[in-house]
Amino acid sequence: MSDAIPLFANPGQTITLATQVVDGYGTRVDGYGTPQVESIIFPDLAFASGYPQAMTRVSTGLYIYRFAIPTGSSSIGTFIASISFNSPATGGVAWQLYTINVAAPFGNSTFFPG
Repeated sequence: MSDAIPLFANPGQTITLATQVVDGYGTRVDGYGTPQVESIIFPDLAFASGYPQAMTRVSTGLYIYRFAIPTGSSSIGTFIASISFNSPATGGVAWQLYTINVAAPFGNSTFFPG
């Protein structure tokens, strides 16, 4: 997948990242390893600690990972989450990228980055 998947959240929310592993016929399949959240990057470009982490299987070829957006004004901006998995369709590593756009929950706000 070449384009980032946009998500929208507010500080303090828990978001769910999802990915599916499909074969060359478009059928979801297991048996190619568990997808990994390789990294989460904060709006200030700092990397979250504790990664990579395995995603949780919820169905054949369907995996999720829940991530809590921190609270406070430093969480306003764009987070980036990077996922990798073994692609049964190509035999190589596939990547999925999410952008999580975090805004203040009510009304307009002014944010001046550091």
